[in-house]
Order: sequence, then structure tokens, then C-alpha cells
Amino acid sequence: MIAQKTVRLSNDGYQRPKNTMQERLSEAEIQEKLEDYVEVEEISKVPLNSHIRYFITDVDQKTGEKKRKFRMGGILTNKDHADKFIILSNGKVSWSVQVNKATFYKKLTLQEIKDGHQEVVAQYKEKIREQRREIHKLKDEVEQLKKILKKK
Repeated sequence: MIAQKTVRLSNDGYQRPKNTMQERLSEAEIQEKLEDYVEVEEISKVPLNSHIRYFITDVDQKTGEKKRKFRMGGILTNKDHADKFIILSNGKVSWSVQVNKATFYKKLTLQEIKDGHQEVVAQYKEKIREQRREIHKLKDEVEQLKKILKKK
């Protein structure tokens, strides 16, 4: 992947609207956006070029109440100071995210999704084997009961 030069969000002249698209997302829409993402315990262990979504926890200046704000995120381009902040990019602009105020979610790779499905399939196969054993056991019991009834 060829890295293209990005502009820092603080230097691009962007005028932030009062309400952004991500602030208008419903809880259901946020959950949909987090499908195929998994919460990250340590951002420093996430590979570069992973797609990251996140929540920022801010304190409301008027009420003092903590609020979680969902962010669509971007590609993890720098984690050299992952104890303090990371840098994300959308390909055109890049921005920093303070680690101590964020909860991060990493997009699962295709292999991670496949591995998860294989694990579920293996669990179902084992359950089917158990149920087949139970069916055979019950069939044997039914046959024994039929023999007992015929003798009477």
C-alpha cells in the first residue's frame, strides 16, 4: 500500500458544523457501524493500517455529566505514542485521538471472521454428534421397550 501524504485536520481549513452526521446516528445505527468490529484492550497491539472506530468520553461543561460520542474513525497510521495518543487518517486528512479518553474498536480481518465462523461450526458439529448419540440411545431404549411389550 502506497502511503499518500495527508493534511492534519487542524490545518485543512475545515469548518465543523454544529451537528455532524456521526452525532445524528441512532444507537441502532451505531451498533450497525460496529458490526465486524471488536473492542480493543490495548491499542498499541493493533497492527498499523487497521480500521479503527471509537467512542470519545467527554464531560459536559454545563452539567458535569460524562457523555460518550461515537466517531466513525479511520486507518491507524501512527501508534508511536500509543500510551498518550494515536493518529488516524481517512486518506486525505489525519488527526490524533487521545487514548485516555477513547474506547477503540478494530475492524476484524477476513481471516479473523473466518476463524470465528470455523469455531462456531466446530461447536455446532460437536452438538450434532452429541444429539446423534442421544438419538441412538433413545432408539435402543424404544426397541427394548417394544420387546418387553411384545412379551406381555
